[in-house]
Amino acid sequence: MRNLNLLLIFCYFLSSCAGIMNQANTSMTVKTTQAATIIYKTDTLNTVKNKVKIPLERSHRAVTLNTVSDSLEGVVTINAHNSFAYYYNIINLGIGMLVDRNSPKRYGYPLEIKINPADSTTRIYSAIKPTKKGNLFVNVSLPYVNNFYFKPDAGLKHSTGFMGISGGLDYYYRNERYANLSVSTMMDFFIPFPAPVDYDGGQYDFLSTSCLSLSNNRRIKRFTYGYGLSYVRNNWRFSDYDNHENDLEKSYNAFGLVFPMYYQLGKSFHIGMIYRPTFYRPGLEKNFNYEHTISIDLAWKIKVKN
Repeated sequence: MRNLNLLLIFCYFLSSCAGIMNQANTSMTVKTTQAATIIYKTDTLNTVKNKVKIPLERSHRAVTLNTVSDSLEGVVTINAHNSFAYYYNIINLGIGMLVDRNSPKRYGYPLEIKINPADSTTRIYSAIKPTKKGNLFVNVSLPYVNNFYFKPDAGLKHSTGFMGISGGLDYYYRNERYANLSVSTMMDFFIPFPAPVDYDGGQYDFLSTSCLSLSNNRRIKRFTYGYGLSYVRNNWRFSDYDNHENDLEKSYNAFGLVFPMYYQLGKSFHIGMIYRPTFYRPGLEKNFNYEHTISIDLAWKIKVKN
């Protein structure tokens, strides 16, 4: 079983997310403010109900569209960008990015753009939209890499591992400023993907935590940062697979702070780091003691209210 796990890990780190998840071809929907003809390379396409789908071949090159409407002609250029699948290589610690580096499958284009064929000014299309007061986003994220620094009564426990899940809400109480409420759970699973594990005897420590946090955040273009309060439930478990009578487990509450930071990579995908220091632990012999978790977080933020 141990050799099988090593083989799975080896294959995992050599994998290419863009090569697996992306097809060589994609498409982009063009919506127009009036009936128009869209010319892409040698294809001439007419809008139906002011909409047309353009088949595209993935490439690092920009896409140029010629538009014709009411005898007015225009040119629209859409730059290629790194696709979500390319950034998703973060789950194999970025090694897949080296595999995808020269592959056209690493690139993508906006799924949808809106244009005015009669507008001859320069138009910029971006997945990054400004946020305004009243916007509400639902968050789903994977705290993928987690660092633990705990001090239960058994002494210092320090570990780094993988896996977790989180959900929450972002409410914009002002333009570019929002409050976040999140519930998370993290663990230190020793391989970076779910798989059956046979420990084959020996002694092991397992660390995990659950967290409720409330933070105030500010957004500056693609970057967001914040600060707030956190309540956590830490868990340390010691397992002796040769003699389970020696097994130990300790769970306790702690209160502290939270400092989230994110960078937006796509329309809804963000990557970030969350630092959660705690200082007060009611119920333990040493009530005041510094502990922390630090997570690399992969987050999807979906707007549900404008």
